[in-house]
Amino acid sequence: MKTYNLQLSIKQFLLLVILLTSVSIFAQEEVQQNGAEVIETVTTTEETEEPSPEPTPTETPDPATDDAGEDGEEGDTILKVQFSEATDSLTRSSLQDVTVVYTLEIEKIPDGKTYTVDVKVLSSTTLNANEFSISTTKTSFTDADEGKKFKFFLTVPKDEMSDRNRQIDLGLIIKEGDEDKAETNTGAIQKMTIKVLPIAKLNDYNYLAYIGTNFDLVDGVEANKLFFATNLFMPNQDGKYGTYVSLYGNRSFSSTDSVTTRNFREDLMVGNDSITEFSRVADRRTTYQADNIGMQMSLLRKLGDHSASRRATKGYFMLTGEFIWRRSKTDYQYTNIQDRDTITYAIGESSPVDYSGSYNPNLTTIYGNQFDLNLGAGLMFDHSNDKISVRFQVGGGLMRPFSTLSSQERRLDQPFRANDLDAFYYGKIWITEPNAGLTVHAEIYNRIDVPTPYMVVTLSKAINFKSLGTIFEPVATR
Repeated sequence: MKTYNLQLSIKQFLLLVILLTSVSIFAQEEVQQNGAEVIETVTTTEETEEPSPEPTPTETPDPATDDAGEDGEEGDTILKVQFSEATDSLTRSSLQDVTVVYTLEIEKIPDGKTYTVDVKVLSSTTLNANEFSISTTKTSFTDADEGKKFKFFLTVPKDEMSDRNRQIDLGLIIKEGDEDKAETNTGAIQKMTIKVLPIAKLNDYNYLAYIGTNFDLVDGVEANKLFFATNLFMPNQDGKYGTYVSLYGNRSFSSTDSVTTRNFREDLMVGNDSITEFSRVADRRTTYQADNIGMQMSLLRKLGDHSASRRATKGYFMLTGEFIWRRSKTDYQYTNIQDRDTITYAIGESSPVDYSGSYNPNLTTIYGNQFDLNLGAGLMFDHSNDKISVRFQVGGGLMRPFSTLSSQERRLDQPFRANDLDAFYYGKIWITEPNAGLTVHAEIYNRIDVPTPYMVVTLSKAINFKSLGTIFEPVATR
């Protein structure tokens, strides 16, 4: 039994040796085959490989980073500051200073550095130095300001004189301490040109807006109250017919002196059973003032050869409709007051004197509203050239006023009678100088049955409609 086990162990050992030998031989052959393939591949590659290109030359260092030296590894050394735009334009104004806001872009500031940045005026500027000013919001910058935009302001004062086109050329001043660093700046826009255009001269008087003041001529010449108007003169293509439209707001004045007797009374209680009544007379002066808002629309027909298009002066026949809202204020001043009579009568009895039509001296100011509707005809003469524009209107017609006075005020002697049809006449003149747009306007309006002359005198600035929006812009544009 033991002999059987030993023999079996020997067989197993022999089989194991044979197996290991076979595996070893197979592995050796495989390695040899692979090695041959590798050698063959390397040989083929060496036979087909092109010569290596020559080394690429080293690029020249950027001047912005050249001064970094061995310290370049410690942080970014690029400096990049620029204007937001290279060119712009602005137009002078005769009404107000023109202030435009521009920006500087701080793209890169070297780490740990502090630079002062300012805007300078270059010698190529053609606008006089005393005709503009520049101010900045900040001049010192660090790397904490990178990516930000900072404003600077250019102001051109108002000017009444027309001038040719001018320009302002701007550059940048960049310093680190006292050392100039402008040459190391890599900003793309380091110069800015701003064209300054002259005041727009009026070359067309047909579409104008006016802003100015009224003058009180009753108690002497005195500026009073805002005046505004818009006049549109629209002839057709051949100039034979046309339309004239005027929208306006002004203040008119009328003064009427009267020396006729005005009766009034004052009552005084005497004791417990009688009244003493004082009858008096006085002279009264009436001053009437109205703030007017109105619209006039007229149809025009040119007058024959005298209004040929080649002539500077043209005449037109007008059919006119006008609506006016008058917010009135009437002031009464009583002078030369005299006692006329004194009557005493018992309480409960009526006064023996009829005071109908009497006036209360204590009522010195009355306010009211009146709406006038006017229909009429007239003439308009237009004289316009490159030096002046004069437009004169004269006409008349029928009008009807509509009053909103209270019942108490209706018993007083007002300078108008409500709802009565009346006739009227008027005259208007507009004189405009084209360079500054200075305009003088005057008009008179009166009624026939109830004479109440309305006088208007204004001084204003005429503005083309294309320039009207500049008045309402803020002082700093953009």
